[in-house]
Amino acid sequence: MNVNVDRFCSVFIAALVVAVMLSISVFASGIAIADETNNTTAIETEGAILTASHLSYIDEEVTRQQEDDRPLYIAADDQLRLVPQNFAMDNVERYGVETDAGTLTVNDDFGYFEFDGQGNTGTFEIWFEVDEEVEQGNETVTDRVRYEAIVRIDEATEYEHHPAGTLDQQREDAANWSAFVSNVERIAGSDADMDEQTDLAIALLEFRSNPLAALTGDFAGVIILLTMTPGGWFTLLLFAMIFAVSTYGMRKRLNLFESTSSERVQLDEQLSELELKNKKQALENMDWQDIPGMDDRTARAFRDSMGVNPLEGITRLLAVVRPNALVRDRLLAMSQSGYVALVERTDARTDGGSDSVGSIEAVELVHADRVLDTEKREVDDLEDPSEELIAALDWNDPELQSFDLPNASIDTSEMRTELSAVNFEDLMQEVQASRFDFEDEAVYGQYIAEFVKSVREHNFTDQHGRVDETRYVMNQFLHLSNVTDDIFEFPVLDFVGDAVERELIDHNPVEETERYVKDVEDGRYS
Repeated sequence: MNVNVDRFCSVFIAALVVAVMLSISVFASGIAIADETNNTTAIETEGAILTASHLSYIDEEVTRQQEDDRPLYIAADDQLRLVPQNFAMDNVERYGVETDAGTLTVNDDFGYFEFDGQGNTGTFEIWFEVDEEVEQGNETVTDRVRYEAIVRIDEATEYEHHPAGTLDQQREDAANWSAFVSNVERIAGSDADMDEQTDLAIALLEFRSNPLAALTGDFAGVIILLTMTPGGWFTLLLFAMIFAVSTYGMRKRLNLFESTSSERVQLDEQLSELELKNKKQALENMDWQDIPGMDDRTARAFRDSMGVNPLEGITRLLAVVRPNALVRDRLLAMSQSGYVALVERTDARTDGGSDSVGSIEAVELVHADRVLDTEKREVDDLEDPSEELIAALDWNDPELQSFDLPNASIDTSEMRTELSAVNFEDLMQEVQASRFDFEDEAVYGQYIAEFVKSVREHNFTDQHGRVDETRYVMNQFLHLSNVTDDIFEFPVLDFVGDAVERELIDHNPVEETERYVKDVEDGRYS
């Protein structure tokens, strides 16, 4: 009996201890839960003051209002950049969006939050939990504060961002496309199918770059159709008949052409004779205004001094400009360009029996570099050619004719004898041209040069400047007896033209003016 009582007491005490321990555990858990609840509900809530802005390519600004003690940010786009103003971004422990849509992320590189409405409109509640240090008595404790704000997107405008370089290229592409469409509509009409026309343009470009590409596809099908079907055989036969008929007609016309060739030759000869006859009359019908660059006033001055037309003028000019002087000036210039004369003389003896210099029998012009050491003929330097040498020289000498007098590198100051064939002042006096009709002698010389060039290029002369005798005689003018021999024995117009151009190069207006003033002072024109 005592044993049972002791055992009962032991069990009772053990149960009591277990009950007490369970009560203590439940009480402690309740206290912990209560503390956690108290700590959660104890977080302070404030409005989040933010600097909100759109992305850089959107000009609109984000407006801020106040709603239920929380800032309200009204945006025109669903993507925003948020920079905290009333709390430190580094102290933010948690953040998020209360609504189902929208995301809030942090950009640590640039120090701001990024809100993305994900294409949705409406109101979004965003929050930030921040640990802030506060002073409580002598201690510093950390409190957690929750900052909240509202973002409202009434109408999310769709934006598409293009970098500057890409945008310029797209604008250029758009302009090119507009130009292409305009050209297509101009050619094919305003109702043209742009897709079809574009495919056609691409096909033409491909054919241009690679014509052999056209041998595939439809082309091969056409070949098969023509060669393997009765309809194709008929088409080929039709083309062959057309080719045969065309060839027959062409051969018939060719035979007719060949049979009438002799008649055509005769007609061509008659036409050439008629054209030649007309050309022979052309110089007689020319007027001074037909010369390039000559106006009515200048033409009147030439008509008064040179004759009624260019033919009469060239006759008068050749009467004034001596051929011997033209050849002499040409020889002087050739001397400075390194030419010499190889003179061959006749053998003559005096009565006393001693050798004497014979007369000049033949003259050849050559460059000094081509004179051989074994040359037996007399070498004349041409610095002052004698009249005998000029008379003995063949004025059709190839070197004399081909010498480029206007472009020759000569220095008239080093010449022993001056060029004298053409002098504008003397020429104006000879033909009695009025000085008041021209600015100076150089202007007069330019008109003379153009006049000689026009006549030289006319078929009145040949390619070397020789005057055609028949055409000259047909022009019934005076002075034939004085100038005919000189004109027809050498290319006088080439020489005259070169001499005029040489005088233009060597002409010094200042020197001519000074000479004219001196002549006036000496009473030469009185």
